[in-house]
Amino acid sequence: MKFKHKLVLCMVALLGLSFGLGGTMLIHRSFKSSLSSTIDSDLQNYESIQSTLLIAVDTNSVSSYIDMSNIINQFSAQGNSNRKNIILRNSDMEVVSIMNSSSTYKEMKPSDENICNSIIWREKDNYYLQLCSSMDINTENLDISQMDIVYDITSVYAARAQEQNTFRLLLIAIFVVGSITSMIAASLLTKPLEKLSSLAQHISHGDYSARLHIHSGDEIEELANDFNNMADTIEDNISELHFSMEKQEQFMGSFAHELKTPMTSIIGYADLLRSQNMSEDETNEAANYIFSEGKRLESLSLKLLDLLVVKNQETILSPTDPSLAIRNVINIMKPELAKEHITLKSSCRKGCCMMDIDLFQSLIINIIDNARKAIDDNGIIHVAGTVRDDNYVIIIKDNGRGMPPEEITRISEAFYRIDKSRSRAQGGAGLGLAICSKIAEIHQAKIKYKSAVGRGTVVTISLPNVKEASE
Repeated sequence: MKFKHKLVLCMVALLGLSFGLGGTMLIHRSFKSSLSSTIDSDLQNYESIQSTLLIAVDTNSVSSYIDMSNIINQFSAQGNSNRKNIILRNSDMEVVSIMNSSSTYKEMKPSDENICNSIIWREKDNYYLQLCSSMDINTENLDISQMDIVYDITSVYAARAQEQNTFRLLLIAIFVVGSITSMIAASLLTKPLEKLSSLAQHISHGDYSARLHIHSGDEIEELANDFNNMADTIEDNISELHFSMEKQEQFMGSFAHELKTPMTSIIGYADLLRSQNMSEDETNEAANYIFSEGKRLESLSLKLLDLLVVKNQETILSPTDPSLAIRNVINIMKPELAKEHITLKSSCRKGCCMMDIDLFQSLIINIIDNARKAIDDNGIIHVAGTVRDDNYVIIIKDNGRGMPPEEITRISEAFYRIDKSRSRAQGGAGLGLAICSKIAEIHQAKIKYKSAVGRGTVVTISLPNVKEASE
């Protein structure tokens, strides 16, 4: 059963229960009041007749049962429309006078406390009230010890029955109107929930851009806003997942391409050595090709291993002087760069940063190595470190070939190279700056690249959480 239908049933049931109980209580109270009023009126009439008869006996106005009957008939003529019968009994409890022999009555005995007894009974479709009390009339011609009067109170019960019938019709009308009103109200209240359900179905079918706009000013609006926020998060996560999958596909494609060229060369020259008789020079040349391509594969494997290690290892950072890492790198790379006629200069101020010195040295080495590949001959690479605005800033500048601005945003992608033929000749695999990005991310550092074609490149590394230190 739908929630809307459950809501309608609850509302109609609550309406019917409250109105039914309230109406029943009102009818019951009205009936009790009418019945009590009728009994009081009949009791007054009873006492009036009883008093009249006693007075008539005391004043000797009544000397026989005929005279008493005449007095009673006079009361009847005066008109109590609901009085049906008057029964008089003697001391032997025998009926000595009855006003209406065709009318029914019940056998009753008066109370010992001289209080008027009463009884209500039903006969067919009529209701009767019989009042009874003792009388002390004992003369020469009269012997009366009990008087019973029967009153017809059917009108009181008829009025109650009419009220009940009217109430039933009214209750049916209220059920019909209440059901229609409840259905309309339930539809309006559950319409936002239906929209939420529709939105959930759209999202489940891949429409992550679907949103819900509800302005009801209540909890439903808050739920809709939370649902929209959830959908935004899902859409962002799906977009990131798609982007990550595209990056992985690009990575695998680039990796396969990088493997294909050296493997093709190695297999080709190995097959040539295996299948043909070659001179010593030709054999040496083929062996050199196999060796150089093997070194390329070794370099690629080591770079990939570095990238995986940087991504997955748990790094412990400790307070370290960044200038120490720079000096270590200068001492390592300066002799190698000198062989290629490249001058490596440095000027560093001491500082204190949270870092892993080995990883950070790897970052600087990769950037300097990239600068080396961009310099043709007699180049200069300058490394400077200084404290600026609570950051330790390292600037690595070269006077190499530079690169166009549109290439800067992609240089940190794995296997991306601006000049592919030159990079391969220099042993590059396009992984150095990808490794640098990961190392910078671990150190919460920022790397900025600024370059111009023919004028060189400037790399700026900003390390946070610096403590001032002397020169």
